[in-house]
Amino acid sequence: MLELDVPKAVKEAASGLDYCSEVLLYFKISHPKVFDTPLTYFSDPNIKFNRVYEVGSFNKEAVPAGKSALCIEYTCNTGDAVWSASPEELYVDAIKVFERFGRLESKSVEGYLVRRISHAYPRFRIGFEERLKTILDYLSTLENVITLGRQGLFCYANVDDVLHMGFRATEMLSTINKKGIDYSELFPKYVLL
Repeated sequence: MLELDVPKAVKEAASGLDYCSEVLLYFKISHPKVFDTPLTYFSDPNIKFNRVYEVGSFNKEAVPAGKSALCIEYTCNTGDAVWSASPEELYVDAIKVFERFGRLESKSVEGYLVRRISHAYPRFRIGFEERLKTILDYLSTLENVITLGRQGLFCYANVDDVLHMGFRATEMLSTINKKGIDYSELFPKYVLL
């Protein structure tokens, strides 16, 4: 763990970056398929969740044979009604929607669990570029430190993107001076400065 005397301007810049939170509700399903597509989006303002994916669509070994698992994604803010809802309240909310659309009956749900992510998606507010530049400029002065990923670069990056970033960071740390990193050069697809 790094213990640094971080400059006030960098701390202020970091506190000015904002994230959406997310609640993930997982269903264990008694049969192999619920939807015909791996990802299903919901834009109806009366539906609290915005995306559902079938876990087995991405990795068949992640679910038992003959069964399925759904991940129901609720984008929210830490502390709001969705964030604070109990697992049972979220289950009831989601199953009502699925039953209404004829996609899933409650008797097919063998179990459920909830995970909460406080800093899931960066929120690009006016002026975020300057705040991010202040932070990355400071981090580039630290030896053997590279920040990456959705939270580290304040960008929308998927797991495959982050793996690629990790490989690039490893490459860089093994071949250069390890200080004075230009993040927009190292990760041009993700650093929006």
